[in-house]
Parts: sequence; C-alpha cells; structure tokens
Amino acid sequence: MLEKIPITWKYISVGIAAVSLIGTIAAFSANKYYRVAERGGDINTDVLYGNIKGILGGTVSVGPLCPVERIDRPCSVPPEAYTSRGVVVFASDGVTVVDRRRISADGTFQFILSSGEYIIDLEKTGFGNNSKDVPARITVIPGQTTKIHIDIDTGIR
Repeated sequence: MLEKIPITWKYISVGIAAVSLIGTIAAFSANKYYRVAERGGDINTDVLYGNIKGILGGTVSVGPLCPVERIDRPCSVPPEAYTSRGVVVFASDGVTVVDRRRISADGTFQFILSSGEYIIDLEKTGFGNNSKDVPARITVIPGQTTKIHIDIDTGIR
C-alpha cells in the first residue's frame, strides 16, 4: 500500500556564504531562493527547487523466523534478517536498474529519486525473499515522500 507523508520544507537564500557552506553545487545561483527538504536537522541538498526530487521510503517485515511461533513468545527479528536483503529500484521498463540499497538493521530503506514511475522489487538472492507486495509500480512525486511496506515471507513453517 502506498502512502504519502509530508516532509518539512525550508527556504534558503543562496549567496557566497551559503554556497561555500553547502558546497559546490552548480545548480545554485546567487541571490535566489531554493526550497530544500529537511530531515532530522540536516538539509538535503539533493532536493532543490526547480529540480525537486521525491523520496521513496519503505519499511520491511520479515517472518516467520521460527518453525513454531507462539503468540505469547514471538521470535525476535535479528538485524541480519534485514541487512542481508536488498531493495532494487527499476525504471518504469522494469529492466533498467536505477538504484539498489541494503535494508537497514531496523527494517527501513530510503531512496531519493527524480519524479516519475518506477518498479520496486527485492534483490533475488538467497532464499526466503518471497513477497506479495513486490514487484510494485510506484510514482515518485516531486517534493513528497512515497511510502511502501514490504512483507517478506521466509517460507519457514
């Protein structure tokens, strides 16, 4: 299921001091205002006004991890259950790889992408990577975050 969540926007004025603070980014022009996304206090300079990108953020659940899992004693998910798996972003043709990432130890992943349509899938390595949630066609909208959840069935019964 896809869900859009808001991100915080700030406006910065770019001049000589701001350019040296942010770094050498050719897209910046002096005496103009740029809209940039802010996450956790860090300004994301990949998301520039005029070339606004979108964010694809996702969460992953993995299970079952035990042959017999009781409701009152669920099996904990070790970080390796996530970090051993990866997510691939394909162009809308479903063939061209745009980017790929390992899933973080907390079961999340994030991509900063140009606006457009993409196909999201799991890396096809190892075993226990079955999911009815992928491949999924998603649309990245400039300046917005698109969310996806992937439930991975390990096949353990």
